[in-house]
Amino acid sequence: MPDTDADGNLVYTVDYGDTTNLNNGRLPYYARWDARVTYRPGGPTSNWEVYLEVLNVLGRENANRLEPALLYNPNGPLPTLVENPEAALPRLPSFGVRFRF
Repeated sequence: MPDTDADGNLVYTVDYGDTTNLNNGRLPYYARWDARVTYRPGGPTSNWEVYLEVLNVLGRENANRLEPALLYNPNGPLPTLVENPEAALPRLPSFGVRFRF
């Protein structure tokens, strides 16, 4: 029997099961394409290096984790469990200068 709140509405919580459910969950497929361009002003033996790098060039919204939520189910007495993905890494450009000594 579920709990009720102060207004008398039913309060449901997510039941993750017992320890047999550990390590059984999987995230959706993950794909990421990174690109980097490096320029050495003095040639391959130069100590100076300038680079431009872009992580997640295609901007794919990969799931970092799944956040469970209970939604109203008009076809039954119990709510529906929905797992909403949270995005991991956005498109991230960066540049820099490197000196090797």
